Amino acid sequence: MDSYSAAPWQPVVRTTGGDPEKLAATLQSYDLRTPHRRVYLNNFQIHFIEKVVEGVKLYLPLGLYRARGEWRIRIFHAEGIAIDSVTDAEAAGDWNESLKMAWQYFISELRHLKAPGPENRRPAKNAILETGIRAVNVNGYGKMSKRYGCARWRFTLGISQVEPNGQERRSVVGTWALSKVTDEQIRNDLRRAAAMSNYRYHLLDAGATLEEAYLAKDSSIPAEYWPEDPPCIITADDLWYFAEQRQGAPVG
Repeated sequence: MDSYSAAPWQPVVRTTGGDPEKLAATLQSYDLRTPHRRVYLNNFQIHFIEKVVEGVKLYLPLGLYRARGEWRIRIFHAEGIAIDSVTDAEAAGDWNESLKMAWQYFISELRHLKAPGPENRRPAKNAILETGIRAVNVNGYGKMSKRYGCARWRFTLGISQVEPNGQERRSVVGTWALSKVTDEQIRNDLRRAAAMSNYRYHLLDAGATLEEAYLAKDSSIPAEYWPEDPPCIITADDLWYFAEQRQGAPVG
């Protein structure tokens, strides 16, 4: 029987239509005010989701979103998170032109970045509140105040953990009153949430039980699990912008 050596299996990089250069050029010409079909570019899935941004209906991928005065690009890839932005000022104050610039940059980034492998990650429904931390999310809600004559908003930062009884529970790590929250408070709470997530999954990977890996807000986390900065920056102004867009009226 003849001997032979099998070539190692190489995963196929998926691109709709098979020609990444042609598809990238086509994508960059898209008008994001009209719907488009889902495509794959360099193994990245581009799903156009209908959103109303500052009163305008757009169809945007998850990695491209609006913040105050700018469009932000955030791409989760094999080696981390690529983050950048295009301000309206860079386009002479033209909101539509800055969107075109950001979209073209977004596509060019997908061409040279390596797509991440399959993972159990739940992206935030509102990209401006994305933490980039496994099992950690931000929720916001507003309640009309007769005293102040506007909606008073509050945000909570929480980590989802499976309890020993098998039930998933969201433990609150930080609470932010919109009228008082600061960038430093948000940063510190995000760092703690990242440390909790890092440490918890380390314990689980090392064979700890759900009970042993369950962490409370005040649990002691070893220093090596604390990142210098959170994976995704969220600012107080981001929270204000989010609340203003959701409320459609003055907030506090």
